Amino acid sequence: MSPPVAFGISDAATGETITPKELAARLADVRVVFVGESHTSSEYHNVQRRLIEDVAFRVLAADN
Repeated sequence: MSPPVAFGISDAATGETITPKELAARLADVRVVFVGESHTSSEYHNVQRRLIEDVAFRVLAADN
């Protein structure tokens, strides 16, 4: 088995590396998010899943 791939989410405006939770917080007031990809990396799929879960959690928490 190969070692885990290091990853990060880059803020295109600042170049800062942020976590999925930080990105979810920044997207708190955004109404629509488009997610796209052109790869087959399972690590990137895991990052995308975590981001979607974090955003969904914030949305559901805000509704309660």
